[in-house]
Amino acid sequence: RRLHLSYMFRLRALLRACPPLPRADEQRLRGLLREIAQTPPGDDVLPARLGKSLMSAYEALQPPGRLGFLSILARQDVDLSTVRRSCQNLLAAEDDCRAAASL
Repeated sequence: RRLHLSYMFRLRALLRACPPLPRADEQRLRGLLREIAQTPPGDDVLPARLGKSLMSAYEALQPPGRLGFLSILARQDVDLSTVRRSCQNLLAAEDDCRAAASL
Protein backbone atom coordinates (compact mmCIF):
# COMPACT_ATOMS: atom_id res chain seq x y z
CA ARG A 1 0.00 0.00 0.00
CA ARG A 2 2.83 2.41 0.88
CA LEU A 3 4.57 1.67 -2.43
CA HIS A 4 1.31 2.38 -4.29
CA LEU A 5 0.97 5.76 -2.57
CA SER A 6 4.54 6.64 -3.43
CA TYR A 7 3.88 6.04 -7.12
CA MET A 8 0.62 7.97 -6.95
CA PHE A 9 2.38 11.02 -5.45
CA ARG A 10 5.09 10.87 -8.10
CA LEU A 11 2.54 10.49 -10.90
CA ARG A 12 0.54 13.44 -9.64
CA ALA A 13 3.71 15.54 -9.54
CA LEU A 14 4.55 14.47 -13.09
CA LEU A 15 1.04 15.28 -14.29
CA ARG A 16 1.29 18.78 -12.84
CA ALA A 17 4.70 19.32 -14.46
CA CYS A 18 3.81 18.01 -17.93
CA PRO A 19 1.84 19.90 -20.54
CA PRO A 20 -1.66 18.56 -21.08
CA LEU A 21 -2.28 15.98 -23.76
CA PRO A 22 -3.35 17.74 -26.97
CA ARG A 23 -7.15 17.76 -27.21
CA ALA A 24 -7.19 15.83 -30.50
CA ASP A 25 -4.99 13.07 -29.03
CA GLU A 26 -7.10 12.88 -25.90
CA GLN A 27 -10.33 12.63 -27.89
CA ARG A 28 -8.85 9.97 -30.19
CA LEU A 29 -7.64 7.87 -27.23
CA ARG A 30 -10.92 8.23 -25.34
CA GLY A 31 -12.79 7.24 -28.51
CA LEU A 32 -10.69 4.10 -28.90
CA LEU A 33 -11.23 3.18 -25.25
CA ARG A 34 -14.96 3.70 -25.66
CA GLU A 35 -15.04 1.51 -28.79
CA ILE A 36 -13.15 -1.26 -26.99
CA ALA A 37 -15.53 -1.11 -24.04
CA GLN A 38 -18.57 -1.27 -26.32
CA THR A 39 -17.52 -4.29 -28.39
CA PRO A 40 -20.07 -7.09 -28.26
CA PRO A 41 -19.25 -10.12 -26.11
CA GLY A 42 -17.79 -12.96 -28.13
CA ASP A 43 -16.29 -10.72 -30.81
CA ASP A 44 -12.64 -11.74 -31.00
CA VAL A 45 -11.65 -9.69 -34.05
CA LEU A 46 -12.81 -6.15 -33.23
CA PRO A 47 -11.25 -5.91 -29.72
CA ALA A 48 -7.93 -7.20 -31.07
CA ARG A 49 -7.98 -4.65 -33.90
CA LEU A 50 -8.96 -1.80 -31.57
CA GLY A 51 -6.38 -2.89 -28.99
CA LYS A 52 -3.71 -2.80 -31.69
CA SER A 53 -4.85 0.70 -32.70
CA LEU A 54 -4.71 1.81 -29.07
CA MET A 55 -1.22 0.34 -28.66
CA SER A 56 -0.03 2.10 -31.83
CA ALA A 57 -1.50 5.39 -30.62
CA TYR A 58 0.30 4.99 -27.27
CA GLU A 59 3.61 4.12 -28.90
CA ALA A 60 3.40 7.20 -31.14
CA LEU A 61 3.22 9.51 -28.11
CA GLN A 62 6.23 11.15 -26.47
CA PRO A 63 6.71 10.51 -22.70
CA PRO A 64 4.52 13.48 -21.63
CA GLY A 65 1.76 12.22 -23.94
CA ARG A 66 2.17 8.71 -22.60
CA LEU A 67 1.69 10.07 -19.12
CA GLY A 68 -1.50 11.76 -20.26
CA PHE A 69 -2.62 8.48 -21.80
CA LEU A 70 -1.99 6.65 -18.53
CA SER A 71 -3.93 9.32 -16.64
CA ILE A 72 -6.89 8.69 -18.98
CA LEU A 73 -6.62 4.96 -18.31
CA ALA A 74 -6.40 5.56 -14.58
CA ARG A 75 -9.82 7.20 -14.70
CA GLN A 76 -11.41 4.27 -16.56
CA ASP A 77 -12.60 0.90 -15.33
CA VAL A 78 -9.37 -0.96 -16.13
CA ASP A 79 -6.99 -3.59 -14.78
CA LEU A 80 -5.27 -1.58 -12.06
CA SER A 81 -2.22 -3.86 -11.89
CA THR A 82 -1.55 -3.29 -15.61
CA VAL A 83 -1.93 0.47 -15.23
CA ARG A 84 0.31 0.43 -12.15
CA ARG A 85 2.96 -1.61 -14.01
CA SER A 86 2.85 0.83 -16.95
CA CYS A 87 3.15 3.77 -14.56
CA GLN A 88 6.13 2.15 -12.88
CA ASN A 89 7.77 1.63 -16.28
CA LEU A 90 7.13 5.26 -17.22
CA LEU A 91 8.56 6.51 -13.92
CA ALA A 92 11.62 4.26 -14.33
CA ALA A 93 12.15 5.70 -17.82
CA GLU A 94 11.92 9.22 -16.39
CA ASP A 95 14.51 8.30 -13.75
CA ASP A 96 16.78 6.90 -16.47
CA CYS A 97 16.43 10.12 -18.48
CA ARG A 98 17.34 12.21 -15.45
CA ALA A 99 20.36 10.03 -14.69
CA ALA A 100 21.54 10.24 -18.31
CA ALA A 101 21.07 14.02 -18.34
CA SER A 102 23.21 14.41 -15.24
CA LEU A 103 26.21 12.67 -16.83
